[in-house]
Amino acid sequence: MAHRHSPNRTVLTSFTSTTNNAATDYDEGHYLLNLTHSPSHSSLACALSNATILTYDAATLKQTLSIPNPGYRITDLQYLNDTTLITSGIHNQNPNDGFLRLFDARTGSCTASIPPPSRYNVRERRGTCLALPGSDSVMVATGSAKGSIHFHDTRKLSTSASSSATSTALLGSYVDSHTDEITTLAFHPTTPTLLASGSEDGLVTLFNTRAATEDAATTTVLNISCPLRDLGFFGEGGEGIWCLTGSETLSCHHWESAQMLCTFGYETRETLGVEYLMGCVWNQGKLRLLA
Repeated sequence: MAHRHSPNRTVLTSFTSTTNNAATDYDEGHYLLNLTHSPSHSSLACALSNATILTYDAATLKQTLSIPNPGYRITDLQYLNDTTLITSGIHNQNPNDGFLRLFDARTGSCTASIPPPSRYNVRERRGTCLALPGSDSVMVATGSAKGSIHFHDTRKLSTSASSSATSTALLGSYVDSHTDEITTLAFHPTTPTLLASGSEDGLVTLFNTRAATEDAATTTVLNISCPLRDLGFFGEGGEGIWCLTGSETLSCHHWESAQMLCTFGYETRETLGVEYLMGCVWNQGKLRLLA
């Protein structure tokens, strides 16, 4: 499992205050793998280590749904729109199932289960992360354990597990830019055709997805020298990119010129005064990058 999906000792027991028994909570709780919100910010959804998806009302923090997925390992979770959730992962008993799954966020029913683009490479069967250019996007990008990035048309995702259904939805793939597992993907906030990928190979690659070929699409490659755990864009025009690694380092770069703006190195925890850095958020109103 990729580093970015396994935060150390992050246990979900409840969003409401109950007993304060840390030992009991740790033993009986489940790891919180992913947390996301709907485009309207009215709902929250999280994926747990027991393969369950929980949804909550964002205003009251009351649970609205519990969606069990026996045997399914969820690696990423996002809202496609206010009524649809999309996950990446793999099914333990059937590795040709669950590369992508769609769920109705109102009823909890699985509306589509998409097999991997390649059924013959074991490492290609597990979807490791996903990214959407925006709400109600017609395209989803999914990383694989083999280092490939696949693009699917969300309008053509079907409940059929046949290879023909997969090939119909598959728009294309990038297979040569990384040599190890894709751990994180992010589309640019204002230029949705620009995609950034991070990998266990220590590289961050930026693609112009409008280009016809992978070589033509590759615009910038940053060598972070550590396996990537998470990344994202920042700056008034999204000209910067922050990179968080599995070695607890944080660095910021101007992605177009590939110049490093700053790095906190292995003293990130001490410098920022945190025990574990989960990620960064760009505050456009105050022009600050919050960690």
